Order: sequence, then C-alpha cells, then structure tokens
Amino acid sequence: NKFPEAEKNFIRATAIYPSEENFYALACFYHNTKKHKNACKYFQKAINCSTNDVHKAQSLKGLGMEYIDLENIEKAELYTKKAIDILIRLSNNGELLPCLESLDIYCSLALIAHEKGNYPEAEKLYREALKAQKELLVEFNDNSIRQAYANTMHNLARVLTDNHQFDEAENLFSEVIISRQKLAKEKPEEILPDLAETYLYYGNLLLHKKEYTSAEKLYNQALFIHKQAKDEGHYFNTESHFQTLYSLGVLHWQTNNRQEAEKRILSLEV
Repeated sequence: NKFPEAEKNFIRATAIYPSEENFYALACFYHNTKKHKNACKYFQKAINCSTNDVHKAQSLKGLGMEYIDLENIEKAELYTKKAIDILIRLSNNGELLPCLESLDIYCSLALIAHEKGNYPEAEKLYREALKAQKELLVEFNDNSIRQAYANTMHNLARVLTDNHQFDEAENLFSEVIISRQKLAKEKPEEILPDLAETYLYYGNLLLHKKEYTSAEKLYNQALFIHKQAKDEGHYFNTESHFQTLYSLGVLHWQTNNRQEAEKRILSLEV
C-alpha cells in the first residue's frame, strides 16, 4: 500500500532490466492507480520490445483499455483489434492460446461497443464470453475464472441497464454481488473495489426505477467499502467514490431531502 515506494521500485526495475515483463508490470501499476497516460507509455514500451505474441496481444489490449479511460475510442478500438488479429493469426497457425487471457481481450471489444452505444453488439459479445467462461468453470474449478465470469456479468448488466432491460440486469447484478462477496473473502483488497462498483451501478438502476430505499442501501454499502479501504491504507477507486456520492445526492434531491443532498454535493468538492 506504499504506492510512491512501489512506483520507484518499478521504475528502478525497468532501468536495470528494461524487459517486456517489467514494462508491462509498471503499466499495470499505473493502470491500477488511474495514471492512464503513464500506463499508455509503458504498455507501448512493452509492445516495442515484445518477443512473445501472446504477451504482445495482452499489452495491446491493455493500451486499448487505457485509451477508453482517456476517452479516445478510435485508438482503443485500433489497439484492441490489433490484439485480436494476433490471436486469430496464432489460432490459424494451430497454436494453443491461454483461454482466460484470450477471452479478456475478446471482452474488450464488447466494452468498446458499449462505449460507442452499440448495445446489441456489446450484449452479443458479452454473452458469448459468458458461455465460454461457464464452460471453463465446469472444467476447471478455479477462482480466477469465477472472477472473470463475475466481471463479464457485471459488464453485461451495465449494458442491459443502458438498454432498459432492467429485469435481467437486476438478476445479473444480484448474482455478481453474491459471487464477489465470496471472492472477497480470499482477496479482499482486489475484489472489494469491484464489489463497490457493482453496488454503485445496481443502485443507479434502482434509482432510475425510483426504488429509493434499496438504492440508498446499495450506495451506503459502496461508501462503507471506500471508507474501510481508505482507513486501512488500501487502494480504492476515487472516481467510483465520487460517482457514488453524486448518485446519493441525486437520490436525496429526488426524495426532497434537500439538506442531505446538499451535504453530499458539497462533499464532492473536498
């Protein structure tokens, strides 16, 4: 949890041994700490010195995801498709590909489709990924697959929410919460921020349906995770935290609790 010290050590490692693995690790560190321009720089360095096509595809996918966060969908799609092209070429050559990593890159296309407002395409891609991940779960009883499956369900639920398919979205969000609560028992620092995100987006769905009591409960659960992480010096998503405060402010405004709404809005300025 000593992020400045971790950053110095990552940078020192890339200076001593400027390898694809070290550049990729530093890029992932910057991704996790929301320093997207720095992450782009080091994903590109990993790509430039890559000697392994699968690793190169992962770095291209990572670079594409950073451009989504930087709101450059054109570049996000460009680099993600380059990653997909590598996987297709390797598959055509008869090479075995790592299933989870390949599906993760495939899901990136769904995320881009969602960002572009192409909900039917995003839904189709996420459902195909869920089917493949479910088959993997049957074959391999592994929590990393469960985590990927929960991530895909969460993202599909967001697409369905945006496309006003609320009933199925609710069912998916509920399933994701149960899954992430179980996974958080083994990896709390890694999974709890994701669980807070699910509370936020499920709360937003219920807010849209004017189910205020249930929505407020979910927002407060997300804020509890954020506070706990901050108090313990762990990472938490500040953007998600502010989005939750904003949504809670909107909820109080809509329920005529103007004093509480003002309190939440003012807290965004702190």
